[in-house]
Amino acid sequence: MITAVIADDEKWVLRGIRQMLEQLEIPVQVVGTAENGIEATELLLRLKPDLLITDIQMPGIDGLNLMEKMRECGIYSKVIFVSGYAEFEYAQRACHLGATDYLLKPLNRQKVGAAIEKVRQQLEQEKKDNGIEIFRQEFLLRTHGSWGEGSRPHTPCVYQCIEVETGDAYGENPGAAFDRTEQEEIFWFALKRKKNRLAVFVKYPDRLSAKEMFDILEPNFSPCLAAGVSCRTADAEQMGRLLDEANIALISSLFCGGGCLEYKERGENGERIQKYLDRAGNLQEKKSRAEWSILLEDLEKDTEKKRIFADQLLLIYNHIVAGLNTAGFGLEYFNLTELEERFGTANRFFSYVRKAVLEKTGQEESAPGSLLYSIVMRVKAENVRDLEALGSLAEKFCVSSSYLSNLLRKELGMPYSEYVTEKRIQKARELLLDSRLSVDEVAEQVGYKDYFYFCKVFKKCVGSSPSKYRREMEEKLLPK
Repeated sequence: MITAVIADDEKWVLRGIRQMLEQLEIPVQVVGTAENGIEATELLLRLKPDLLITDIQMPGIDGLNLMEKMRECGIYSKVIFVSGYAEFEYAQRACHLGATDYLLKPLNRQKVGAAIEKVRQQLEQEKKDNGIEIFRQEFLLRTHGSWGEGSRPHTPCVYQCIEVETGDAYGENPGAAFDRTEQEEIFWFALKRKKNRLAVFVKYPDRLSAKEMFDILEPNFSPCLAAGVSCRTADAEQMGRLLDEANIALISSLFCGGGCLEYKERGENGERIQKYLDRAGNLQEKKSRAEWSILLEDLEKDTEKKRIFADQLLLIYNHIVAGLNTAGFGLEYFNLTELEERFGTANRFFSYVRKAVLEKTGQEESAPGSLLYSIVMRVKAENVRDLEALGSLAEKFCVSSSYLSNLLRKELGMPYSEYVTEKRIQKARELLLDSRLSVDEVAEQVGYKDYFYFCKVFKKCVGSSPSKYRREMEEKLLPK
């Protein structure tokens, strides 16, 4: 039974949500209702429900601040936001706060039912994870002081978690203890997470690298199809976090074909993630299929190359959905469990996303409004001295260098580097006809800072040095 508190300043909405919950197959018990944020806060502190369904805008404390206060008080109820306003900022903040869903009024039973099902799945997963705490304490008890029996009584050690997908099943009771042993000064304790999946908590000397540790343990889990490895820590109290990281790394690995993948914290990918968030934000108003297609192509490549992990992919995707849904698109939010169970691979996920996003962002825009047109017009209009390198141009238009290179080759009829060289040398030939300019000044005006390199490129393209070319042209053009 899921316990729920509903908060909305309109009584008819409270009644409507309660009635919808009563009609669902998932058992939900409404343990309290509130008509403002202050009442809702009191109910949450007293009842600590599994779920809070709250309006965004309410008297006293709004729904977003209510969730923040709830977290500050150590209450981690799931939250479904309800709003009559399709505001991107609301949806974005709700997403960042960790809300399970964001529903726009008017509500219907299908919308509410889908959101409650997400809550149910999240609560079930948390129950499984809570059981791990018992095994964690047993693991620490059994390994405490273990090095004191050997030759290294004060060996500094670290903790890590590995989640392994194997080719064999380990019985029918996920969450039960599977094995615990000591090997090469490595202590490990395995739990069945699913039929073919183990979570392995490891304690080992910090003089070993994570790879060395995994190489020693891997034969115990053969055949190993994929593995996710958490970060390392010296703090045994962080095992819950390590389990989450290992799970994310494993799902990310399976998503892209398997192998062993070590988790990287979001901060390490911060710049790349922020770039995608900024690009998506800039595209919210445009409804440009071409630019959305490019963004999704770049995101898929980064995902397949394991530069972006599954949780980071969901952050970007749900950010995109939050923005588009404020314009009435009605796209689905996903969590990590849904990403794995519904799609399984990056190819399936991005096929779905392309269809969902591109069908709703309008038809391909006319040529003058397209990204290609914008880039080509910029290149052709640019002063030769200011022509940018391909990488700089790609960064400015938020596309990959390889994609832009192929795009410009088709449009210009030659590689971009050759086009730039051709334009510069053509302009240099014109400027060399002005005898007031030295060859050094001509080189600078067409974008070459190195005089000798300019002379080399000019001779290769024209067949003679700049000075010789000037003399030859003067002989041809000046009256005899």
